[in-house]
Amino acid sequence: MALHFVVERERGEETYPLKDGMLIGRSNADINVSDPVVSTKHATVRKDAQGLWVLLDMDSRNGLTYEGRKVKSLLLKHGVNFMIGKQLFQTIEIENTSHTISKSIANTALEKWHEKIARMAENVSKSAPQELRNPDLFSKTVNLNFVNGVQTGMHWVITYGPRSFGSEVSEFTILEENAPGICFSLTNDTHGISFKTDHPAKVLLNGKPTKTDLVKSGDEIFISQTKIHIGLE
Repeated sequence: MALHFVVERERGEETYPLKDGMLIGRSNADINVSDPVVSTKHATVRKDAQGLWVLLDMDSRNGLTYEGRKVKSLLLKHGVNFMIGKQLFQTIEIENTSHTISKSIANTALEKWHEKIARMAENVSKSAPQELRNPDLFSKTVNLNFVNGVQTGMHWVITYGPRSFGSEVSEFTILEENAPGICFSLTNDTHGISFKTDHPAKVLLNGKPTKTDLVKSGDEIFISQTKIHIGLE
């Protein structure tokens, strides 16, 4: 089985097998998206050391849209749908690379996706997470820069909380091998921005097991080989 992107165009559907380093952009890319809001080099597909596929935003102007939210990275698996600009991408597992997906299957998937978006828009006040309905804005912008590990070079900008980060968090996925489902969270505190973890033996703050503490610019989070530098501005 192999993962593919299915992209619906005016001239019909196009199917692209995922490959390490695949580039998505406005022009001269592996997958071109003719949309003025899409950057020339918008996103890239990478395969990590565990064999998992991940889509990474390349510091584009408008990011990636997943389930109505802007994200900087996304773990790719069968059934994951996302948008770049106005272009819908479907991620589908195909038994062999020569197989052609039928128009009816693609249309059914597209209809289900549109229905899901409509339901989300209709019920956002009830279904959205509490932090999205009533964001608790941080007093400072948090910049998380990956300086070591499989995600070196990635940069996340966090402006409100609570926000969670871990191997099972679709918006902020930690790709380190054996990383906990939720490695840590950042929440508002009366005195600043608080770091919290239920795994102080695996997730270290400044090299020390720490369940909770206020973060400051220059702090570093360690998760095995992954090292994340914290900047506040």
